[in-house]
Amino acid sequence: MQIPIGSAGPGLATSLHVYQRTVADDAEDSLSLIARLIAPGQTLLDLGMGTGGLGHYLSQRHALVADGVTLNQAEADIAGQWYRQALVADLDTADLKALFGDKRYDVIVCADVLEHLKAPQTLLQQCTALLAPGGRLITSVPNAGYCGLVAELISGDFRYRPEGLLDNTHLRFFTRRSLQRFFDESGWSTLSVATTRRELLASEFKVEFDALPPAVARHLLALPDALTYQFISVLHTADAAISPELAPASPVAQALFSAQLYLAVNGQYDETTKQVTAGQIGLARQTLRFEIPSSPAAYSQIRLDPADRPGFFRLHQLQLRLPSGQVAWQWQASKDLLATLSGTAHQQILFSAPWEMAAGALLLLHGDDPWLELPVPDDVLRQVSQGGATLEVSAGWPMSADYLQASTSVSATLDQLETTHKDASKRLQDDVQRATEKQAQTEASKQALANQLAARQTELSERQAQLSALQTVASAAQTDNAKLTMALEAARQVQLRQEASLEAARHAAQSEQQRLNDSLQSTVT
Repeated sequence: MQIPIGSAGPGLATSLHVYQRTVADDAEDSLSLIARLIAPGQTLLDLGMGTGGLGHYLSQRHALVADGVTLNQAEADIAGQWYRQALVADLDTADLKALFGDKRYDVIVCADVLEHLKAPQTLLQQCTALLAPGGRLITSVPNAGYCGLVAELISGDFRYRPEGLLDNTHLRFFTRRSLQRFFDESGWSTLSVATTRRELLASEFKVEFDALPPAVARHLLALPDALTYQFISVLHTADAAISPELAPASPVAQALFSAQLYLAVNGQYDETTKQVTAGQIGLARQTLRFEIPSSPAAYSQIRLDPADRPGFFRLHQLQLRLPSGQVAWQWQASKDLLATLSGTAHQQILFSAPWEMAAGALLLLHGDDPWLELPVPDDVLRQVSQGGATLEVSAGWPMSADYLQASTSVSATLDQLETTHKDASKRLQDDVQRATEKQAQTEASKQALANQLAARQTELSERQAQLSALQTVASAAQTDNAKLTMALEAARQVQLRQEASLEAARHAAQSEQQRLNDSLQSTVT
């Protein structure tokens, strides 16, 4: 662990770190392995002691006579509790003879030091004068041939980090072979070489091995030191007659991926209860197991995150087994419809059904967080909640770079779809905006028409009232007219009678006139 401090004292860099490391009996880090190589009663010179983690550990187990050197006063102040001398010096320029005089040491330790120096060979030359007869030099050095580092370099990256194999302050880089050559050229013989091992998933390198050509990936993983993180070398001066010890062969490395299982209660997933297991990249068929504990609150969903990276994931079978061994639920690619899975909630996964030349459904994982919810019935979820279960995922992860093309095509397609979606969304928004404006215009027109209709209806009502009044007047007029007609008819009848009477009177008068005339004529005659 590194703890930054503000200054490092006069004459030293001002942006140094406090290197605070601890040693544990059951740990497999380099400093813990070095501690086990130091016997009780041996005198120790710890070059690059940091805060003195090694001296602290050894002093708790037996009497210790130790001196040390570190780069800043803050570290020296802490280490001074366990070291006879805790000096501050730059090991690139320090004169060890001047610092420690005629002292001789059974063991000199350079733990994670040589890679930080401009001229580590100069330091090693000075160490020869400080070793007691039969004394040993123990070093730990990072492995620049670690498969994660090499794969990252092949992928075109060489990124320094605050710590690890590419620590920002590393100046020298060694593989097993180049480190041995360096020791030989510096006048040291190797007695033994131990290693620390770090799985890829636990390292700082997140290279996708299946993105490499399969032959390259297999070659890198098959190298003896593929997962060797550090070399712990026990050395003596070249003129000392001591038989070397052979280091055990390193196991073959494996590229791994991690799968995760999430359990939801009331629809909520809890990160603290997730289950994690590792699978091997390049293995055609393997079984990933997740132990699901019982839960007082019933599980509502089970979510599987098949892998922590993009790639091809070939899914053969899913099985939920109860503690009795009974299979409570399963899905088999050879028997069950792929739609059973693809129809559930999922993210960043494309599904392809099994085909003749390849067993198992093919899942193309793309993006940073692919997952799918398993279609487990509610009654099975209740059984799992009550007694727990084991989820067995039978799957394969082919060592192939083909997925790159597929992933690239998918990414391009997704980008195109996203662009199309954005364009369609923009067009839809524009259409909605236009429709909204048109609807507003229509509503305004409707309102205007409604207003006009109301006015017309008012006008019509008024005219209907007027018409009703006119109809009343007309009806009255018709009644009066009828009466008048009857009166006229009566008057006409009277007139006719009068005319008839007058005509009769006229005829009578005429007859009387004729009679008078005739009478007069008779008289005259």
